Amino acid sequence: MFIQTEATDNANVMKFLPGQEVYADGPVSFESLDAAAQAPLARRLFGVTDVQAVDIGTDSVTVKKSDGADWLHLKPAVLGAIMDHFVTGDAAVLEDVGVSPKADDVEGLELDESDPIV
Repeated sequence: MFIQTEATDNANVMKFLPGQEVYADGPVSFESLDAAAQAPLARRLFGVTDVQAVDIGTDSVTVKKSDGADWLHLKPAVLGAIMDHFVTGDAAVLEDVGVSPKADDVEGLELDESDPIV
C-alpha cells in the first residue's frame, strides 16, 4: 500500500491519502482518544505519541501533531498506524458518529425516573 502525504497551510497538520476510500460518511473529527471510542482508525492514531487530533474524510486522514513534535520522526509512525489499520480490514468508524446533540435539543426530553440508570 502506498500512502501519499500532503502538507497543509498549518505546519502541525498533515494530510495522508491512502488511495482508497477511508470513510464514506466522512468527514468526521476527533480531538481526543475518548472522543474516538467508535473510530478504530482514530484510536490507533491517538496511540502514536504527539498526535493531537484526527480528521477522517472520505478518501483521506488528516493528523494534527503537538507543537514540539517533528514530522520527520512522527510521519513514519503515523504511516505505519494507517497501514496497519487497512491491513486489519477494520472499519475506520464503527457507526455514524455525527454531531453531538446541542443542549437546546435535549432540554425537552423527559427522563423515566423509574429507570435505575437515571
